[in-house]
Amino acid sequence: MYFIKDLFAFIGLISLIVLVCQKNKFFSSLSPIQKCCFILLGISVSVPALIDFFNGFAHGFWESL
Repeated sequence: MYFIKDLFAFIGLISLIVLVCQKNKFFSSLSPIQKCCFILLGISVSVPALIDFFNGFAHGFWESL
């Protein structure tokens, strides 16, 4: 179950990075409200994924000691 959750979080993070880095300036074509929603979506997807990654990394490092 955790694998599926982590997989979806990773896919969401990659898709947000791709949307922001597109050459057709995706972010500049949005209205101010859409920009706020997009930023909140990005935070809600990326922060839990990064926290889970670093917790898993620290846990694995601690067990290897």
